Amino acid sequence: MIDNMPFMDKRTMICGLDVYHETEEGQPVSAVGFVASYNKTCTKYWPSTNLTAKAGDEIAHNLKKIVVDALNHFKEANGSYPERLVLYRDAVYNVKLGVLQETEVA
Repeated sequence: MIDNMPFMDKRTMICGLDVYHETEEGQPVSAVGFVASYNKTCTKYWPSTNLTAKAGDEIAHNLKKIVVDALNHFKEANGSYPERLVLYRDAVYNVKLGVLQETEVA
């Protein structure tokens, strides 16, 4: 089980993030999908979905707020914040890596 993995020796929150692109009624729409585990076995997840500021944008400009909300949910469920956070991010084109680092990682 995941709770026996070496990185799970401390309170850990596992997160996943993807940006989905769709055309709706002829207009491009992009949405950020995010989930964060909040129990030791990573079987319970807190979800968040938000439209991006600009359709077609691969960057989650509101990631800070989403992560803060997820951290607060983890604390409500466990009495304290996680000691470790692991974030899986879906692919981003190489040309966007600099913008991603400045926006999502900073």
